[in-house]
Parts: sequence; C-alpha cells; structure tokens
Amino acid sequence: MGTSRRLGGGVLLAVVVALALAFAFADRASAGGAAFRWKGQVETDISFSEFFANENTIMGRFMVQYPNAYRGPVFGVQLPRCLCAGGPSFELGMGSYTEAGNGAKLVLEVAGNAHFFTVPVPAGVWQHLALRRLNGLGVSVFQLYLNGVHWCADGPGPCDLTLAGFNAVPAGTLALGRTANSTTGNPAGLHQFYGLLDDVAVFSTALTSAQIQSYASLNHVLDGSEPGLYAGYTFDVSPSSPKLTRPVSFTGNAYLNPFVGATANWNSSKLDAKMLPLAAQPYIVRLPFAAGQQWKVIQPYAGATSHYGGSAFALDLQRVPAASTIGSPVYAPLAGDVVAVDDSHDEIGPGSCFKASTGTYTNCNFVQIQVSPGFVLSFRHLGKNSVPYELGDHVPANAQIATVGNHPNGAHLHFGARTDTDDSNPASTNFPLAFKNYKQLNADGLWETVALGVPPEGVTVSGM
Repeated sequence: MGTSRRLGGGVLLAVVVALALAFAFADRASAGGAAFRWKGQVETDISFSEFFANENTIMGRFMVQYPNAYRGPVFGVQLPRCLCAGGPSFELGMGSYTEAGNGAKLVLEVAGNAHFFTVPVPAGVWQHLALRRLNGLGVSVFQLYLNGVHWCADGPGPCDLTLAGFNAVPAGTLALGRTANSTTGNPAGLHQFYGLLDDVAVFSTALTSAQIQSYASLNHVLDGSEPGLYAGYTFDVSPSSPKLTRPVSFTGNAYLNPFVGATANWNSSKLDAKMLPLAAQPYIVRLPFAAGQQWKVIQPYAGATSHYGGSAFALDLQRVPAASTIGSPVYAPLAGDVVAVDDSHDEIGPGSCFKASTGTYTNCNFVQIQVSPGFVLSFRHLGKNSVPYELGDHVPANAQIATVGNHPNGAHLHFGARTDTDDSNPASTNFPLAFKNYKQLNADGLWETVALGVPPEGVTVSGM
C-alpha cells in the first residue's frame, strides 16, 4: 500500500471517518463487507455439487491489499474441514507474483489446470470479478471477466480454460479467502487472500456478457432480484431478499466490517481502502530497534525489488543516517526460542553471504525466533558473531538479539514473520505483521504518533 493506515493522533481520525460513513449509510443503511487477514476465511453452506457441474456464473467485488504477494483466492474450496480428496481443485483470485512471470495477475485453477491472466489489479481499488461456465459438446469452458470485460489468458493457447469431458465437482463447499487442494503446495501456507470482499453471487445459469457487464457497473448493488440468482452474500445487516440470507461463518482472522461498501456507488474505493485490515493479535509487535532511533523503510511489504511472492511480507529498514546502520542493535519484539541461527559469515568479500557470481544473497547471518507454533520472527543481514544466543535458547521480550551487518547493496535489517524456518518447504511462507506505538515523519516534516499501522516505503519511523 502507498499509505499507512493509522489510529494515531487519538480518536479524532476514527470519529471523523465514522461520521463520514454515517452520512454514506444514508444511501445503503445496512452495508457490510468481509475483511481477510492471515488465516482468514469465510465458509459458506453452498456445496459445489449444487451448481458447479451445470452452467453457472460466480461473481463478486474484491479489493486486494497486496497485489505482489502469493496466491490470494477470492473463491475456493472450504478448509480445514474439507480435505477434498474426492474432487478437483478450484481456485479463482490473485495469482502469485512469481508464477508465470513476475507481475500482478489473476489465476483460475480447475482440476489442477491453471490459467493466468495479467490484468490491472491495483491495491485499494474495488474490482468486479466474474467466472462463467459454459457446457458444450463434450467440453466445459470457463471464462474470466474483470470489471465486465472478458479477459484472455497469457501465453499460447485459447483465452478460456477448456476441459474436455469434465463433469467432476470439488468435494466440499464454496469458501472465500482461502482454498484447499491446489497444485502449488499446501494452501495453509501459500494461499491467502488479503483485502475486502463484497456482493458475492452464485448464478445457476451462464450469464451473458451483457448481464455480467451490467452487474459489474459501479452503480449496481446485489439485491436478490437478479434473474438466475441461486444465492448471494452482501454481508449486510439486513439482506433485502431471501436469496441473500444463506448463512456464512467467519473463521481464522476474517471478520465482518459493517462500514465496507457503505455507498451504492463502488467509486468509494478511497473510503473503503481505509478499512483494509491490519494484522490481528498475536501478530502485532513493536518495531525491532531502540526507542528514539530513526529508521527508514527502504522496502515495504510487497515491494517490487525483492519483497514479492512468498517473500512479500518483510520490511527492509535502514538507520538514519544510513552510515550508522552497521552495528546498530536489533531487539526481539516478543519472547521466543531460537530455532535457527547463523552469524558466522563475513559480511562482504570471500566467504560472505553475498555471491558475486550469481548476484544473490544466501541465507546466512540470520536468527529466527519461534514465538508460537507457526509464528517465527526472522532477522537477516546481521553482523558476524553478533548473535548472543544459540540454537534452543530462550530469548526474553525486548532483549537484544543481534546487530546489523554490512551488505553489498547497503546495510539494512530485513525483518518479518514466517510460518517456519524452511524456505524450501512449499507450505512455508511469510505473513504480515502490524506495528504498534511508533512515530512516523509525515510529508510536512512533523512527527505523528501511530498507535497501530504498517509504515510504507520511504517513510522514516522512530520507536517509542
């Protein structure tokens, strides 16, 4: 994201936003939307066996938070209760930045067949996504629409995903935000949608292109009267039609935000973008440096330099002034046990982590602290022999755990959270943290207090 979502400066900002939303509610008095954080999923009670084998259309509005991250299923198959051993995979949403060439993209996967679409999917903007299935003579054709436009897949071959003789259906129910049974590894690791979702609809017919374009209009809000509508989810407090009242269950770190989609006009992206979620407890920490020190974010979450795909969620931090970075102390925001450590390498030159022959920086001079199962804090680009702990040691909260080392591309600390220590494990990934109680230098050169947020690229922050 290009801006930081802040609760700083007291409660005034929240009050102003709430008042603005209250006026917006005059247009749509019972609005709401689904918000997705790490491990967040919305479970529906719609079985794929109810609709998937026949011609159908699935659609919804989504606002992605991190376009350059890993796979983010808007639509998928319910987990964890659905093991899906008896049916094909199904996934529609954000593709990994690193799949099929670097870049933000959408992906459609059915029965292990993945189709990739390089389309404009900026962060913080409402998009309308639709998939229709057409059944012909011995084939099933799946067509993707974004904002009412039929898109072609990348690369050679047909625009649409065409499967011959396909009549199987995924085992389980429709899920939002996560998916089970995919070709690219354990979805608990590399498959998570981050952002907002609203106006989800399942049609028992293959809508025409004109119908999809009409429903994608910025002025259309799902009301239950749409021809062929089988079921829908507006996430409103009081849905206007029985077709919009089937139950949903928010699991993990997904939640209902009653302020999302407050206006009937979907041009309200700027307003709703302020509602993009921050991490939930226990994934809220302090910045890992001493109070009063100034550090600059030189690469943010989902940065274009190297923080993308399965490595999207880390911050690169450099001391201000930059010359003071080397040797600066690094602190553990939370207590935990050392589960991986290596600080034995020279920082530059022969024997260093940087390999000039390949231009890559290998996984050394680091320490990783397990806070709880599936939650590992990772610190990289550390100074040689600067970690005072060994494998298995317990590290208290706020203890110094290293100093920053040198780096051929400029000394900096690489800091983030992972599911485990094994980068090669397809189920391993990193996920976003949120940060509490720091100061941020604004565009006017003034310091403002941030109670909870994620500092964006180029911003200077100070610990408190």
